[in-house]
Amino acid sequence: MIKHVLVPVDGSPLDDPALSVAFSLARPFGAHVEALHARWDPRQSAPLAGSGLTADMIAGILEESDRMLREAAENARSAFHRLASQAGAEQVERSRGGEVITAWWRELTGRPDRILVQEGRYADLIVLCQAPTNPSRVSFVETGLFETGRPLVLAAPNAVADGLRLVAVAWNGSPSSVRAVGAALPLLRIATTVTVLTVSEDGVGRSTMPGEAARLAEHLSWHGIDALVRPIERQGRSVGEALADGAAELGAGLLVMGGYGHTRIREMILGGVTRYMTNNAPGCSVFMVH
Repeated sequence: MIKHVLVPVDGSPLDDPALSVAFSLARPFGAHVEALHARWDPRQSAPLAGSGLTADMIAGILEESDRMLREAAENARSAFHRLASQAGAEQVERSRGGEVITAWWRELTGRPDRILVQEGRYADLIVLCQAPTNPSRVSFVETGLFETGRPLVLAAPNAVADGLRLVAVAWNGSPSSVRAVGAALPLLRIATTVTVLTVSEDGVGRSTMPGEAARLAEHLSWHGIDALVRPIERQGRSVGEALADGAAELGAGLLVMGGYGHTRIREMILGGVTRYMTNNAPGCSVFMVH
């Protein structure tokens, strides 16, 4: 059951789609959406003393940085209140039980990535917006995926309110895909259509992968989920591209997949499929678990 959804917000245009998808995810479960804004203190940045700048120049830089940070916080807060109102969310800080969708705004001071790790571990689900052309945002997504231990949803920028009713599941039998399916069960149960996608190498695995997908569909039936199976041939595409194309052909609003990666070196930890999904906009929201 999903009852606590965390949405890191930074005052950018990415906040709107992330919050919209978060409220769409929360509505069926009467869940709580927490918008969290991490405000970095410019005085904790690289020291300006000794840089050749005068005291007045340093004070001016800090004052301008503080102004920009206050403006970003206000933009984020405004987006939160607007979308919470549109969702009909009652604003409460503490759980009251029941099935009414609720929301709350929080502001903390510190490094956004460290606050994400610190607070993300106490949420059922973390929602961020896709931003493949923003390297710092991609790094932020990596942190959420690999360091919180929680499921992460990358919201599509053009996500629609009912787009989570058609769900595709990327399946290759790996431990991360197993964990992703387990974590996504609450969403799969309420979906109108669930389709299991398998991608094989060109001319390889055509008989085994569909069979494994059928086993997953059989397992899901015990949870009351009537899943379809759809094998996909790569046809020269990367696995990530083939999955994204397959989900688009289905009209899926959500793709469930494992956050693949086996190396211990952080710069190489994103596997090909995960890297494709974080470095591209696949056209639908993506639910990932490492």
